[in-house]
Amino acid sequence: MGRVPGRNGGTDCSHVLERNLHHFGWLPVPVAKQGWLSRFLGQTVEHPAKRPRKRSITLFITDGENYDAVRTDEVLRASQQRGDDVYFLFMAACEHDVDCKVFTLVAHSYQNTGLVVIRDLAAFVDLSDDALNTKLLVPELIDWPRK
Repeated sequence: MGRVPGRNGGTDCSHVLERNLHHFGWLPVPVAKQGWLSRFLGQTVEHPAKRPRKRSITLFITDGENYDAVRTDEVLRASQQRGDDVYFLFMAACEHDVDCKVFTLVAHSYQNTGLVVIRDLAAFVDLSDDALNTKLLVPELIDWPRK
């Protein structure tokens, strides 16, 4: 588990964001080098993405904390600068006193990000479909497809 990016006792969002961008074709997919020693050492090389680029919405459910704020900001800034057609909706389910400042900052900084803070998870789960849509369909997300 120690070798998995983004693990080890905290929330590191940048790795998951990059994996989404790889999956939807907006970033090159890292693949293992061909030599046996390179594969053994876990070295990778970037190849052009073989997947077609897909317009996508990613729901990113978190506890509201993020321990790699600088790298997360870099990934989201680069995504917006490239014009990736991906919208990231961060859903911070945090019943404790977490200020969600990293997600609040990125939601205000980038056109392809939004934030929904859920303080009472039981009440959120009990919402009607209409009330749930009202919570999740933030104005930036509604305007995003038109851009």
